[in-house]
Amino acid sequence: MSGFVPKAEPGAAREAPLAATGTRYTIGRATLVVFLYPDAAARGADQAKLDTAVYLDPYEPVSMQDRATLVGNENLLAILHSRNDQLRERIGDVFTAGPPQPERGKR
Repeated sequence: MSGFVPKAEPGAAREAPLAATGTRYTIGRATLVVFLYPDAAARGADQAKLDTAVYLDPYEPVSMQDRATLVGNENLLAILHSRNDQLRERIGDVFTAGPPQPERGKR
């Protein structure tokens, strides 16, 4: 539904200084690394090790510097290497939208 097709790459992905290992995906010419943690606290502790000045928010305009996009939500941390603003925004939307909500009148 989001309009892009991620392809999982073989092997574990690492991003120093994170302790977790992730999964690397290619989306066209972009690279996305996804890290899953046991809970939001574990993700937050690992994410705190990163120098946030090196990363962009998915809704922040791309700068002249080649900076990756960082998205954290609950137990997920994603790092996107792309200069495509539309892809960056879509990745941000996908990972920060939260779980699907039940339809009205249904539980």
